[in-house]
Amino acid sequence: MEAISYQGLFHLSAGALAFVTMIAGLREWGLRRSLAAGISEDRSNLEWHGVDSLTVVDIIEETHDIKTFRLIRSEGRSFPTFQEGQFLTFQIPHGEGAVQRSYSISSSSLNNKVLSVSIKKISEGIGSSWFHGLSIGDTVKAYNPNGLFILGEEKYNSKTPQVLVAGGIGITPFISMIQGVLDIGSTTPLYLFYGCRTEDDMAFDLELKSLAKRYKNFHYTPVLSDAQGAWTGEKGFIGIHLIEKQIGDLNSAKYYFCGPPVMTDSLTEALL
Repeated sequence: MEAISYQGLFHLSAGALAFVTMIAGLREWGLRRSLAAGISEDRSNLEWHGVDSLTVVDIIEETHDIKTFRLIRSEGRSFPTFQEGQFLTFQIPHGEGAVQRSYSISSSSLNNKVLSVSIKKISEGIGSSWFHGLSIGDTVKAYNPNGLFILGEEKYNSKTPQVLVAGGIGITPFISMIQGVLDIGSTTPLYLFYGCRTEDDMAFDLELKSLAKRYKNFHYTPVLSDAQGAWTGEKGFIGIHLIEKQIGDLNSAKYYFCGPPVMTDSLTEALL
């Protein structure tokens, strides 16, 4: 196993835990940029059964070990509708056969022509090492989008704050979620807390800061555990007190966690 992602969704209402969903075991979350072109067609019945071949049309170096791969379907076909936060499962060549690895989609569902995944290279990781060796024009084989780690109806002008807490590469599904909400002009309040070790490890930081300045309902708080130089932001680890300082009443929000167990476990315990 290359890297295990651990996620949790918590909804607190009137001081009690009303809804809990735990998702564990997906390997190497990967997760960007969305284009709003060509979104008028009905995509509800587009076919994607079994494995489909996708072509790499762009590769973006987000950090020293994270790359975004922008993918298209053959013959200009559109992607079927998916929900932000879902993932693709890929067939990765290995030896004389293949293994499967899943990576989060990192683009908005409004872009029906290009889909992105962002992948961190893991030492000795079969899937991530293979992806990081790809070039523009190469093809990959993938199954259709899947997964339950989604905003659902909360995406559409909800008054309930959506608290997204990411650790490291756990940022990936949240990029898709955030862009999906903002692309449709939704007023749902979003609070993103993004923990990394150093500034060099922060993917999408400039993009997230730009979105926070542009949209009043999106709030971005980066946190560094090993801050160096002139860093003036939050330091240490993401804790419940930092979240409470930003949103106020903890019972009023819905929580989404994606990151290492040491982070998700401590926050889960604090909320329970």
